[in-house]
Amino acid sequence: MDAESQGNESLEPSVAGSPPAAARPRRSTRAFLVPVVVFVGLAVFAAVVGSILYARQAAEVRTRQGAQLTAVRDLKSEEITRWMDDQRSDATLISGDALLGETLEGWIKRGHPTPAPPTVREIVFTYRVGYAHAYSRIIVLDARLKPVFASPTRGSALGPATLALARRALREDRVVFSDLFLDVSGRPMMEYLAPVRDLTPSPRARLGVYVLQIDPAAFLFPLIQTWPTLSPTAETLLVEKRGGRVIYLNDLRYRDDTALRLTVPSSAQERPAVMAAQGWRGVVAGLDYRGVRVLASIGPVRDTPLYLVAKTDRSEVDASLRSTALATIGWPSA
Repeated sequence: MDAESQGNESLEPSVAGSPPAAARPRRSTRAFLVPVVVFVGLAVFAAVVGSILYARQAAEVRTRQGAQLTAVRDLKSEEITRWMDDQRSDATLISGDALLGETLEGWIKRGHPTPAPPTVREIVFTYRVGYAHAYSRIIVLDARLKPVFASPTRGSALGPATLALARRALREDRVVFSDLFLDVSGRPMMEYLAPVRDLTPSPRARLGVYVLQIDPAAFLFPLIQTWPTLSPTAETLLVEKRGGRVIYLNDLRYRDDTALRLTVPSSAQERPAVMAAQGWRGVVAGLDYRGVRVLASIGPVRDTPLYLVAKTDRSEVDASLRSTALATIGWPSA
């Protein structure tokens, strides 16, 4: 065998039937890139679509939550207005009670000797406890605004704000009402004041003033605090702007003994309570008195200087959103 033959033989593969190394086809990198690009494209597309759907669901959930909060706020506002109207009507009724007024006139003219006439005691007691929204105390003042009768007899002395309102009730001959305030014992209190009228003679005489004291913890605060559905965080707040601060008027869910004691400066623009007191109305996001992010519906209480905030924690809203999103993709939420 010559050298050329030997050289050729050296180029033959050692394994029979296999092509030479130089003749093997190279695997194209494009074959690997195509599925990768397709996969990445589908992933991006799915992410974009998912983000759009999630954003749409988030908007729907928050809109629905906002509508529920607004419905609760409107309901509470109407209930508070109706309650205050009832109190005003009761005060007007006692002010116009001819028998009580006539009896008081004769008794006061005699120097209101003790004990008070049975008619006075019985009628005042009936007004105090016999109505749906009972008064904690009724005090009768004479024309000089001196107390002549009280039911019950024991109670806090009247402060200068009450006497100022009593003078106004006499001067304007109509029912007036106080702001919520803390009495001398530190308890929340509210008062309606009505002129004592003698409707029998002519012209009408104003004999004094009825001071009708109301304990808001008996009816008003529970009315505000109750929530129509189960919710771990929902709460309603009654607030009022006084000077440069906004005051929380009712007891709060997450803090004890705060009615008329907890305030926040009007400069705290992130607080829904401040937004409400500054005239905002509708659904807002912000921080509540705990510094927790909340969704709230805010607005005024009709015919009063008061404002309502119906709120729920954003964590509860987001939990509802997650449940909705998982249900959409068919994933169990629990």
